[in-house]
Amino acid sequence: MKKFLLPVMVVVALAFASCSKDAALEGDKNNNGGDSTGTENPAVGVDSVVTFTNVKIGLAPGDQTYGRVFSSVTGLVYLDDAIPDSVGKYINLAFHYQASFSMFFSSADPNAFDITIPGVTKTNVRNYVDSSFKVTSFDTLTHASTLKKLTVTNDNETIDAADLPLAVFFKNSDGKIGIIKVKSLFDNYVLVDVKVEYK
Repeated sequence: MKKFLLPVMVVVALAFASCSKDAALEGDKNNNGGDSTGTENPAVGVDSVVTFTNVKIGLAPGDQTYGRVFSSVTGLVYLDDAIPDSVGKYINLAFHYQASFSMFFSSADPNAFDITIPGVTKTNVRNYVDSSFKVTSFDTLTHASTLKKLTVTNDNETIDAADLPLAVFFKNSDGKIGIIKVKSLFDNYVLVDVKVEYK
């Protein structure tokens, strides 16, 4: 029995230790209304990608359930009025919803977003991605070298729910490139997966 129990405990310990990227630097997993954000961890290395799945990003300013800003470092969505000052430097993306045919991601910096977040840095966002990148490629993407080949400049374009699913590219202030797969639009939030270069 002891011989069987020890290997099981080792496997459980290893699985638990690999459950978080960096254990989400700061913030509460409930910042997006109690919905957890799944994280698939990369094999640690230079060519690795971190994946955040089923992230719910809110549509309305001041929503007390779904936040509108996302950190590709912590993997968390933050409510407009619950962004800790110490987390601002990790927030990369803001979501703007005007109508189902006119929504977009932007940097969360004051020049692009309607709330002031202390310490936030600029992120470039490309909302319109042409057919040279297939959305289906997102699901199989596992290497940062693929992300590094993408061109990411601000394009000031909008996205339309009728075109979902679709991909949005971003490059944060640390030079890390990522892709947002916008999957579905619901009454109060948009559902996305995010892949970004690891560290």
